[in-house]
Amino acid sequence: MEMKGQGTWSFSQFASTGAVEVRDLAWRDENIAFTKGDVSSDYAVDDQQIKLSKLQGKVLGGSFNGDAQVERWLSRILAWQAANQSKPAESVAASRVERKGEKKKSEEVVAAGVLHLRLRDFSAEEIADSLNPTGHRVGGRLVQQVRYQAHWKLAGKALRTMLTSGSRSI
Repeated sequence: MEMKGQGTWSFSQFASTGAVEVRDLAWRDENIAFTKGDVSSDYAVDDQQIKLSKLQGKVLGGSFNGDAQVERWLSRILAWQAANQSKPAESVAASRVERKGEKKKSEEVVAAGVLHLRLRDFSAEEIADSLNPTGHRVGGRLVQQVRYQAHWKLAGKALRTMLTSGSRSI
């Protein structure tokens, strides 16, 4: 992994911008396994949001590009800190939320995000192999373009997700 960027930090806020690149990415768990993945993106992160722009990569024989954004990503941590630390820390946590014009401390602050992806030329064989730990082969190449969009909100322990897919051409 290679990261290039710059940032600032203080007790009340932080911010960083730059670019990140990961080469030869591999993933393996009980649901999926793949190797030879590459991904790169510009990023901007601060105490309220994470933005990935110019997101692009290659995996499973295909390529993708798009962007992602997560709002209020620290809301649960700030709420926990405010509930478990002394009064001065509570005022710092509360001022972070109020400083950005977000909901007041007494209301539940919800993390939410959106992901837009455009997928192209993925290999049906590589997708099937990555999802199939028994190793049965599926031949063929899936050549299509797909637009993918996901929105999510995290409230308490519940994660609500809405997935939509747009145009598709084969």
